[in-house]
Amino acid sequence: MNYSRMQADVLVLGAGLAGMRAAWAAAQAGPGLSVVLVSAQAGPSGSSFANPNNMLGMQVPRTDQETESLVREVQDLARPGRVDPRLVDILAREARDRYEDLRGLGLRFKGDGQGVVQRQAGCFCPDQAGAVIFTHLAQAHAAFSARVQDLGVRQLPGLRVRELVPGRGNGVSVAGAWLESRSDRSLVLARAKAVVLALGGPAPLFSFNLCRGQGQAWGDSYAILEAAGARLINAGYLQFLWGETVSGAFWSLDELGRAGVLVRTPDGRSRKVRDLLDKTEFERLASLAEARRQHCPAAYDRPDADLDRFAAGLLDSRGVLKVRDPEGVWRAVAPLAHAGNGGARVDEWGRTGVDGLYACGECASGMHGANRVGGAMVLATQVFGRRAGEEAARRAMGRALPLVGRVWPESVLGERGREDAGDFLRLAWLKENMQRHAVLGGRPGLSGFHARLAEIQGLGGPDFDLALRSARAVTSALVQEAARPARTCSSITAAA
Repeated sequence: MNYSRMQADVLVLGAGLAGMRAAWAAAQAGPGLSVVLVSAQAGPSGSSFANPNNMLGMQVPRTDQETESLVREVQDLARPGRVDPRLVDILAREARDRYEDLRGLGLRFKGDGQGVVQRQAGCFCPDQAGAVIFTHLAQAHAAFSARVQDLGVRQLPGLRVRELVPGRGNGVSVAGAWLESRSDRSLVLARAKAVVLALGGPAPLFSFNLCRGQGQAWGDSYAILEAAGARLINAGYLQFLWGETVSGAFWSLDELGRAGVLVRTPDGRSRKVRDLLDKTEFERLASLAEARRQHCPAAYDRPDADLDRFAAGLLDSRGVLKVRDPEGVWRAVAPLAHAGNGGARVDEWGRTGVDGLYACGECASGMHGANRVGGAMVLATQVFGRRAGEEAARRAMGRALPLVGRVWPESVLGERGREDAGDFLRLAWLKENMQRHAVLGGRPGLSGFHARLAEIQGLGGPDFDLALRSARAVTSALVQEAARPARTCSSITAAA
């Protein structure tokens, strides 16, 4: 089959906040280098620029004391996930410089109307007002796009990453990527001296998620990383926010405690929450509500996670909870997958341990663990996106273009061809079952679902295969975590 070729010094895959910042840094650090930025679509999308609330928070400590406090908060929240103290320290200490970068771009931060930027407490960090909020995300996307264009970055929208291309020679290395046009499904072999992966996290693998915007997101970065030889950590830890299934509007668990609220139980009955628990258990959960109000996402390994487990126990077969408010209005709510805390284990320069491959944003982990402070992910995209881009540029300088280890992506396309009519239905099945079994640290049936994923690998087309392998990375991590002794005491925990 015919395919076209292209080459770059630095190839950045993904044009969210992390990918844009990496391309910016690479072009700035290596004037004269060919930097190419690949994205599936031209406009705002994903978790970065298509947030349904049209705003994002970023942690920016103002003083050394606040910096030290942020470091402690991030490390304390990491349990039971893995965190690298070096990365946490860098994250906090470079925050102010990256904030000034964004101000220089002209991003619009919430203020008091007099030029003073307002600050507020981030989720999980209620005692420190360290987060700033920028709004008008479409304008933010345009500002980033203009900056990389001014620096000479070649932007190529409309291309999907199929797999990374191994380099020829001893050791594990990456020499580029296979790309596929979304318009005509033609293939492009993109060779590069350094590749930065910034394709986002696994949230699109769930039926209900907050990845909005133009086009389709696939959630396949974990599969692409693993196939290239990168090591994943914290893959089972995603942020879930309770929200309405259609609009994505946030819904607070506090609603369950309001007088007159009814819930639809899995057996189809409408019940008051108080009637579902004995008095002691109801009062215990009510006492946890104050802590739960301090963060929108559900937590791992914290006492107030019992509130989320209780609500999860009321989900129907589709993973949906029906709630009627005191005014008599029924709402369909569910845990909405927001963003992943896992990804490739990286060092302070975004290196994955695979020669020539860097990762940043939701593709990278180690700067946060199971939970993360509100605004820390946006900060991570800027701190480690810049670092990965700079290091990729340094690697590319003075190097010859590496030789590729093979000239055809058999592992992705193989003899099945590039289209499979059944993939649409298979992907729908995968997302529905991820929603049923893999939310909030794992639900009943998780182990059986994980085993089923292994049985059907290779039976679908390339779209399904990539999504399935990413889903397996998530469920594998969840099954391993579920096998460990419970860290919180609850009489209502749903066993996976």
